[in-house]
Amino acid sequence: MQELIHAIILGIVQGATEFIPVSSSGHLVIVPWLLGWEDDAYAGLLFDTVLHWGTLVAIFWVFWPDFLDLIKAALRSIGTRSLADPNARIAWFIVLGSIPAAVTGLLLKDQIEMLFDSPRAAGFFLLVTAALLAGSELLVRKVQQLRLMQEMKLWDAVFIGLAQAIALAPGISRSGSTIAAGLVRKFGATKPRASASFWARRRSWKRVCCKWRIRFPPTPARSRGTCCRCWPVLSPALLPE
Repeated sequence: MQELIHAIILGIVQGATEFIPVSSSGHLVIVPWLLGWEDDAYAGLLFDTVLHWGTLVAIFWVFWPDFLDLIKAALRSIGTRSLADPNARIAWFIVLGSIPAAVTGLLLKDQIEMLFDSPRAAGFFLLVTAALLAGSELLVRKVQQLRLMQEMKLWDAVFIGLAQAIALAPGISRSGSTIAAGLVRKFGATKPRASASFWARRRSWKRVCCKWRIRFPPTPARSRGTCCRCWPVLSPALLPE
């Protein structure tokens, strides 16, 4: 029972920290140490990896329209031998940017695993993440004109990929290092694709409700239960429009 509670707590830590640039892997090292779980079966690299698979499923669930667009564009570019489509360029740049992390992981596998056994190393790398984010934010404030994602070049992808490689260390956030590298290369935020994907996902839930005539209890905005209006308690993705 105790190990189950530990697993639930670490799952909450993973879910709460994965989608913000604070390094979920670093927190998964530090939390068991703070709570005295060093010898616990769930305080290790293997369990951390399984937890990351869970959040990976969530990412695919939310962003599958974007992934589908990128994959289609990449496949078309093979036939046309052209990267004129911005989605095709981004897709291939994602592949290119993943290579440094893959190579680093293979070459330094043992050293990286040792870092996951060191809470002090994780704490130090959390400070590195903070420095990267603060430094890149200060740097980009001096930039007059920010670039768009569609303007990404080969060396931009390589630079961001190298930033991803250092994020293999627990405490250095993958999203944080990517954000910092993007800011250093003078990329700015445009209308986020995540927002469009989120609302598209919500509309798909509405279609499911209508198709199966699923009715939900009344909400403050409506006096009667109704299909096509998902109950707010269920999930943020099911909030009524």
